[in-house]
Amino acid sequence: MKITFILILFSLHSVLFCQNLKPRYNFDFDKEWQWNQLFDKANNEDTFKELQKLKEILSIHDARFIFYQLSRLAHPMDIKAFSEMEKNQSEWGGGFYGIVPAHFSNMDSIPQPLDFDNLIKTALYLAKIRSENYAVIAKSNFDYPLTFSNNKFPVLTNGNIIPNLHLDLDFSVIQELLKFFNKKEITSAEAQLLASNKINTEMLRHRRELGYIPEPLPDSTDLARFIFHAASKEPLDQIWKWLNPWNDFCLSDLYLFQKKYQKLVNTLVSHSQDITNHILSRISLFLPDAIYYSDRVCFAVNWGVRSWATENTLGTNIVQFKDDYEKMLRTLTHETFHRVQLKICPVDSSRNINKSFEGLAYHNFPEKEDRKFYETLSYIMLEGTATYVGGVDTKWEVKEKMLEGKGLLEQLVSEVYKEHNLENSEKLLNKGLRSNGPFYGLGYFMTKTIVKELGEKEIGRLLKGGCISFFEKYIEISDRGTYSKDLKFSHETVRKIKKIHAFF
Repeated sequence: MKITFILILFSLHSVLFCQNLKPRYNFDFDKEWQWNQLFDKANNEDTFKELQKLKEILSIHDARFIFYQLSRLAHPMDIKAFSEMEKNQSEWGGGFYGIVPAHFSNMDSIPQPLDFDNLIKTALYLAKIRSENYAVIAKSNFDYPLTFSNNKFPVLTNGNIIPNLHLDLDFSVIQELLKFFNKKEITSAEAQLLASNKINTEMLRHRRELGYIPEPLPDSTDLARFIFHAASKEPLDQIWKWLNPWNDFCLSDLYLFQKKYQKLVNTLVSHSQDITNHILSRISLFLPDAIYYSDRVCFAVNWGVRSWATENTLGTNIVQFKDDYEKMLRTLTHETFHRVQLKICPVDSSRNINKSFEGLAYHNFPEKEDRKFYETLSYIMLEGTATYVGGVDTKWEVKEKMLEGKGLLEQLVSEVYKEHNLENSEKLLNKGLRSNGPFYGLGYFMTKTIVKELGEKEIGRLLKGGCISFFEKYIEISDRGTYSKDLKFSHETVRKIKKIHAFF
């Protein structure tokens, strides 16, 4: 009797659920309908016009997706939850700091799909938001590919590799995420386990230590939330991913293109040896022969940071490459060279500093102004040499970036030594480094100039000597008559470099 009662309740619930779904719009959105079928249901002129606008914005594939997900909502009012989702994403450290506007701050402005006419309004409202988000991403400074290009893996010509250099590629994080996305049932505990992986922990740590990304900054608990929602098949979570591939800390992108990412990972695994040989043969050109280096590159996902390097882990963000293999190889070589810098660049012996980039950029001068200037010179050398070794896109305006970086350095010298304003100088340093900024261009040009005059091996020798050796060598070369005045540092900057040199 008890079982029969439960079955009756279940059947009643199913009937009510179905009545609350398809009859609401009197249209079966489960099937592959055509546009003309929707137009046939438009009983007023406004709805007809809105459908026309929607057809201009969305492909039939995307239109079927959004209408299907909206039809799955338990209640039309659920659509207002996007306001809370947007707020949570920002509070968990996955916001966009104004790059992408907040679309759902006023939840009362979101149309509710109460009937067919309002359903069209809701779909059009969301489609416009999606179009705006994709337009912002396309124009952003992140150089972010929105789709796969179906590129073939390139034929790589590799040179000699110095003995005792070794590199592995680690795709375990991406593979585990893709498996999680494919599960029928997911739990927050599983998501937390993935987020607490050593690779993800180091990736989040690097993000916190960058210094120029505003708070809040995500921890493993926040990342677990993003992973869980990115894997969710609930209609609101599905629409959220569809609205912006950057949502859920960019895990939405991985979810949206699961099959393509799986194919990409398979391709990269099959060409792992080609990739590592390419990277090692390139960095071998610039390194002393008597060096030992063994490492692995870990592939993961985050928003806004292309790659990271700590003393424990070397990682790269697969969603910012997709199948742009040329860009991927440049970045992997760049980041691998950063790890080698940790082995060969000097650190201040007066303090017990771990081999980190903060340690390489620090020297305990008596005056804080000199410490800030040395830090700036160090980062220009570290990023500039790695950018040159990794290579740049052919569209990169090298001289333009160099001049911008030189001007920024002169401005920083003034702030540090004339104004004694270390707060402003920190802002200038961040400006020079953020998103492959002008200090990358300055360091790249300096490296290129030195290589042109003295060869690749000179870079390894100068890295051993530190940033002052690197800058003084460039100054020596640029002082020759063949170099134009705009490529030379000011007398004040040269004077401050010589002042710091006196401490060594």
